[in-house]
Amino acid sequence: MSVDAKNQVKTALGVLSMDEYRLLLEYVREWNTKPKLCHVAQFVLFQVFSILSPTEIVEMKGVGELLERLIPYSQRHYSRIDRLERSTFLLDYTLNGMSIVEPETEQKRLL
Repeated sequence: MSVDAKNQVKTALGVLSMDEYRLLLEYVREWNTKPKLCHVAQFVLFQVFSILSPTEIVEMKGVGELLERLIPYSQRHYSRIDRLERSTFLLDYTLNGMSIVEPETEQKRLL
């Protein structure tokens, strides 16, 4: 996502009222349960957490239950991404050990 798009989203979220943030977090909770929408949910959640202070979040009505329902799915997404990233390291290590993948040097490009 471009920096301009991120700024536009942050600007749009910055004008919401606390009730609208709560409604947005309810949507995020639902999006977070669906694999196709979990990345959007995590992005919006990050933006909300960067806009609101922890005090504002804690004072939001019913936020405790919302966050409790967000945590398990967020942990699963993080674990899945962490496993995928580690798998890529293992693949790189294996291919480098087999001398299949080598960094392209200037001399190889000229040939």
